[in-house]
Amino acid sequence: MRGLVYLNKEGKLEFSEYALSIQAIKNLWDRDTSVGKEVAYKELSFIVLATDLSKHNPYREYSKEERVRELINKIFGGSFDLGDKLFLEALKYVKESNRSMAKEHLSNAIEALNNISSYLKSVNLTQTDESGRPIHNVKQFQEVAQRTAKDVQNLIALKRIVDDEDKEQTSIRAGGDEEMDL
Repeated sequence: MRGLVYLNKEGKLEFSEYALSIQAIKNLWDRDTSVGKEVAYKELSFIVLATDLSKHNPYREYSKEERVRELINKIFGGSFDLGDKLFLEALKYVKESNRSMAKEHLSNAIEALNNISSYLKSVNLTQTDESGRPIHNVKQFQEVAQRTAKDVQNLIALKRIVDDEDKEQTSIRAGGDEEMDL
């Protein structure tokens, strides 16, 4: 989410000067009374890394489940309550404010390709039934694999669209050309 809480070019969490004016983010920040705000940084890092589809996010291509699991392990040492009300409010806010059609399609495409990949890994083409006939149709398997190659090309194109969308939003903010219609 480039405007408030986002990943910089080095993939590090950054805040704009307006981030803490958003109540959902401020609630997480204020709840952490430690001097270094370590818990707040961890929670906000998790939120951004779980929702951000920019090229700076190393978790962008993980499935949603894998991304959550990896982030809980890496950020919180394997234990975190995803049901926390304040956390969920901030997560919802960041996710919704970062939403676009291109990002939704990219997220869905990543999820679908990860599912197809899992399926392809699970198929054992040497398996046979009781009479010795192959259980899986090799030709169908090959067709799925070939279509997947095209899907990967489409995924690459979607990534470019999302990256260009992010560049465009950044340049609008910097240039101030787009006016809010109230």
